[in-house]
Amino acid sequence: MPVRLAAFAALLVSSSLFAQTVTLSEQLKPGECFGYELTLKLDGSMKLYPNGKMQTLPMTGEAGIKFVERVESPDAAGGAGKVVRYYTEAKGSNTFGGEMSKRELSAERRLTVAVRTETETVHVCPNGPFTRDELDLVGDHFDTLALPLLLPNKEIKIGETWTVSDSGCQHALLFDGLAKNNLKGTLTGVKDGVATFTIVGTAEGVEMAAGVKVSVSATGTYDIKAGQITGLVWEQSDERERGPVSPETEVKAKWVVKRVALADEPKELKAEAGVKVPEKLTAELTRLRHAAAKYTLTYPRDWMTVANTPDHFLLRLLDAGEPVCQATVSVWKKAGKGEHSTPTEFKELIARVPGWEATEALGEGEVKTEGKWVYRWSGKGKQNGTPVVQTFYLIAAPSGEQVTMTFLCSPDKATKTAEREKDVIEGVSFPEKK
Repeated sequence: MPVRLAAFAALLVSSSLFAQTVTLSEQLKPGECFGYELTLKLDGSMKLYPNGKMQTLPMTGEAGIKFVERVESPDAAGGAGKVVRYYTEAKGSNTFGGEMSKRELSAERRLTVAVRTETETVHVCPNGPFTRDELDLVGDHFDTLALPLLLPNKEIKIGETWTVSDSGCQHALLFDGLAKNNLKGTLTGVKDGVATFTIVGTAEGVEMAAGVKVSVSATGTYDIKAGQITGLVWEQSDERERGPVSPETEVKAKWVVKRVALADEPKELKAEAGVKVPEKLTAELTRLRHAAAKYTLTYPRDWMTVANTPDHFLLRLLDAGEPVCQATVSVWKKAGKGEHSTPTEFKELIARVPGWEATEALGEGEVKTEGKWVYRWSGKGKQNGTPVVQTFYLIAAPSGEQVTMTFLCSPDKATKTAEREKDVIEGVSFPEKK
């Protein structure tokens, strides 16, 4: 009998435990502040195809991110729609085939604003445009604005599961587009006012015009009294196809996210910093910056960096994930102060471009723009035997510094990219000599 009573008592305790419910939801308010600490460990391989033969290179990476954040406005579901941040640390390193590269956020770009839309989180700096590397540091870490989106926003029993929202899945995985979402959350326990949960499953999507398949295994902690996620360990395995601006990769990544509610507003986010926070995200705010020795270029974010050497800066335009145009910026010989190369000299340069055979001139002439002299020549022809339309620009500063910019696209894309060229050309400037 005592044995049966003990078993019956254990059954009652077990039934009571699994009958316990917790409301997993966040309802943020304007002015709430948080501190975040994120670390990344990454391991995988990259596949390249030089001369048509596959070459596999090992790749590793790590990152350390720390920032404080103030909620500017919540979204309709109670999560953060817009926040202002100050990064006290943002650095990372990658090793490809034994070669290491390091990145660190500059002091001038530590104050940032993040705005979450239905499909993405947009990051800008009120003090000026990011470089692509700086944007990667603040925009490619785990999207902490996705944390509330991972929750079911309802009462859940221990052991009960929920389907992570499509928006939460897309934001957490940084997809440009979502194809399949099979992420499931489970409430695994409650102890001392802290709920623990897991998120596991698979998802498929598109990033930088390349298909991605992801497997996720994550664990999180939720402060029941505060009604907020306090920690997350997010592990994912990616299989990424080769895309127009990225190689084929297989990667395992582990993000550790720590989140603390702050009773007082950090000094970096006081009212004087708040005056810099823009009301709306304008096209000018979202431009990126490339600074070379002889010139500076600002350009829209849908132009992706393909190569950056001392002699050339190569961009590729993606439109709805489709590559439509390629742009190359090169430094040209310096002219005298207040002078520039002649159109005849420029056209002689065009005729010597390796692999280029012009068959029809489409137009040429000076382009009106502020602060610099611009000459444009456009024509149909073949580049290494492929039919293309190429537009060449010669851009000269009053100091005599000169750069050339070449836009290449297929003939059927030429009309579509004409206005986009102008937007990039206007972003060229020449730093004044001190």
